[in-house]
Amino acid sequence: MNRSYLVILLLICLPAGSQSLSGYYLGKEKIGMSVDFGHSDGIKKIKKWYHLNHLLIQNDTIFLYKEPVRLIHGDTLYSASDGAFYYYTGNLILENKITRARLILTNCDYCIMPVTLDTLTNELVNIPTVHSYLIKPRSNKLIINKVKYKAITDKAFPFDKSDIDQLFRYQLSGVLTSWRKY
Repeated sequence: MNRSYLVILLLICLPAGSQSLSGYYLGKEKIGMSVDFGHSDGIKKIKKWYHLNHLLIQNDTIFLYKEPVRLIHGDTLYSASDGAFYYYTGNLILENKITRARLILTNCDYCIMPVTLDTLTNELVNIPTVHSYLIKPRSNKLIINKVKYKAITDKAFPFDKSDIDQLFRYQLSGVLTSWRKY
């Protein structure tokens, strides 16, 4: 009888950080932009856009794809253009029982990426954009940078992460040691 109480007590006292965060998650993030489509009877029509964030965590590796969408009366309208799609990859860092996601912007369709001139080769080199976000695990969801991500168990991650991961390792291999400091 005492052993069962001990087992129950140990299960209750296990830290939440020991849970695996691995899985596929979806989140909705408001884009800080709205498009003015003109006036109709003196009323300005503003269209609000969001990023539908696809998040995949595999052990300590994280992939984030931000896809622009409009939400109108419960319907999701996907962007017809090829712009504002952001692709991130990175890793999870556990420090003092706090989990952080360190993400590098690896690609962005029709977005301006920061570059610098390499004076030795006289070529433009990408400057990595690094973000570090606190991860707050909750039951069946995560909160990262004020965005709520819901765990998705009935669908597979819809993107090919190998292309982004290879691009990440090839283009940024020289800065991997320096970005970990951020």
